[in-house]
Amino acid sequence: MKRFGVWAVILALLAGVLTGCGSDGTASNKYIEISQYDGLKIDKVDDAEVTDEMVDEEIESTLDALGENKTKVPDRPIKKGDKIVLDCSAKDKDGKVISGTELKDYELEIGSNAFIPGWEDACIGQPYGKEFTFDLKFPEGYGSEEISGKNATWTVTAKGRITGRKKAKLTDKTVQKISETSTTVKEYREEVKKNLTEEREHSNRSILEQEVWDALLKKTKVKEYPKDRLEEVRDEYTDRYKEMAKQYNMSYEEFLAQGGMTEKTLKEEIDKQVKEDLKRELATELLLKELDLELSGDDYTEKYKELSKLYGYGGDGDLFVQAIGEDKAKEIAEQATISDWLIDHAKQVESKKDKAAGDSQK
Repeated sequence: MKRFGVWAVILALLAGVLTGCGSDGTASNKYIEISQYDGLKIDKVDDAEVTDEMVDEEIESTLDALGENKTKVPDRPIKKGDKIVLDCSAKDKDGKVISGTELKDYELEIGSNAFIPGWEDACIGQPYGKEFTFDLKFPEGYGSEEISGKNATWTVTAKGRITGRKKAKLTDKTVQKISETSTTVKEYREEVKKNLTEEREHSNRSILEQEVWDALLKKTKVKEYPKDRLEEVRDEYTDRYKEMAKQYNMSYEEFLAQGGMTEKTLKEEIDKQVKEDLKRELATELLLKELDLELSGDDYTEKYKELSKLYGYGGDGDLFVQAIGEDKAKEIAEQATISDWLIDHAKQVESKKDKAAGDSQK
C-alpha cells in the first residue's frame, strides 16, 4: 500500500507536468494578483460561416457601386428634393477660381444642406441643362482666411436629374475589371466567400480578445504599480499631446483649452488610462512566466507575421515592426500570445440577451 501511495503521488506530479503547471488558475507577484485566468466565462461568439446569401449580398453591393445613374433633363426648373448631377466653380472678386470649388459630375440632393448655407436654395428655380450664376458669401470661419466671410460668384450647370440607377451585370468581363486574381464569375464568388470568411474570422477574433481581457482584468487586482514604469508611460502620453499642440502651431495650454481641458484634468485622464494600460501589461508579463509562454527571437518573428495580416500588412512581419516600432510590436505580440491562450481555455456561454431572444422565438 505504501508503494502504491508513493507511485500515486509521482503519477499525480507527472500529470501536472504534462498538462502545463498544475496551476489552480491563479497567479500573483509583487505587483498584481490574478484570482482566475483559466476557464474564464465569456459571451458566445457566432462562428465565421459565410452563406451563399452573404456572398450574393456582397456581390450585389459591389455591382450597385459599379453601376451608373440614370438621368434626364427635365423641362422644368430645379426643385427642392431633386437629386442632380452638376458642374460648378466659384470665383473671387478678382475673377480667379477659388481652389476647392471646382466640381464635375457631382451628385447632390437639393435641400440636403450638404453645401454652404444658401447655396442649394440659390439653385431652386434655376433651369436644367443651362449655365447659371449667383453671388453667395462663404460663412465666417469657413476654410482659410482667404475665403472666410468673402463673397464669391458661383457658376453652376445642372446637367440632369437622377431618376434611378442602372446596376452593373456580373459577367466574366466585369470580374476581370474588378478583381486582381479572378477571371471568371465562379472564381470571383469563391474569392468573395474567402474574403468574407477572413473578415468574419478577424472580427470574431477581435471580439473574443476583448471578451477574455475584460474577463481577466476583472479578476486582476493591482497591489502596486512599478513607479518608474508609471512615470515613463505618463510622460509618453503627455509628450504626445505636446507634439500635437506643435503640429497645430499652438501652445500646450491653448491646445488643451480648445478640447475643454486643463493640465490638471488631462493629468487625471492620463493617469486613468496609464493605470489601465499597465494593469494589462503586468497581467501579460505575469502570465507569460506562469504559463511558460515567454517568446524568443523566432517566436516574435512568427507572431509578427500573424499580426501583420490582422493589421493590414499582408503577412509582412518586418513591415509591421517598422510601422509601429519594435518595442510596441513586442508588446502587441506578447499580449496576442496571452490572448491565444485565454481564448483557447475560455468557456463561451450564451449571453442572457441571446438566451432571452432564443426563448422568445420558441
